[in-house]
Amino acid sequence: MESAHGVQIATSGSGAVSGSGTLGQCFFYCCHSAKKPTFEEIHVNAALDRLAKQIDLNAPSNERLRLEFGYACALRVKHLLEEPAVAECLFGLGQYLSGSLSHAVLEQLAAEAARLANHHQGSKSIDGCGHAAVSATYAVANALSGNALQTAEYAAYATVYGQGGYGAVADRESFEPEFDWQVQCLASLARKRGDIERDACAD
Repeated sequence: MESAHGVQIATSGSGAVSGSGTLGQCFFYCCHSAKKPTFEEIHVNAALDRLAKQIDLNAPSNERLRLEFGYACALRVKHLLEEPAVAECLFGLGQYLSGSLSHAVLEQLAAEAARLANHHQGSKSIDGCGHAAVSATYAVANALSGNALQTAEYAAYATVYGQGGYGAVADRESFEPEFDWQVQCLASLARKRGDIERDACAD
């Protein structure tokens, strides 16, 4: 499926959003320079990736952990959302985690969130590819689909862009506070589930 950014966005039957190239293309168009660090050097949270591998985050048995972490990340950018329907989808994820909604309803909400992300009107603005609300919407869509690391990536980008615009998203240091929080959040959630030892820490 073609996203509002002009980037191919794949969706599964459950509405999973897997547009991993979206932020990379946005960074290229908005911040490209031969002398600047690569997208991966700036935007990839290597410590989070290592922790995710350590606890086998993508294992089927860790679905709830992925949803909990995605929900926590998406909540941090809730104030950047512009579409009430997206906020309602995020609220639904919280209801599911509290036991108030069934998994079938969660899948319906995930499909709706993916649809909303792929058709976000913010992409038509002059700064559409870096628009914080667009990235925040993709964070919510990925959170509902259980794509935890993608949620973290979009949420970090939305947070930094919302605070400092294009200049901030081209600066690795701007991401460090959010990256650090993400690692600590996932580690805390994993400890509660007994997936890592109390003193375990990602470098």
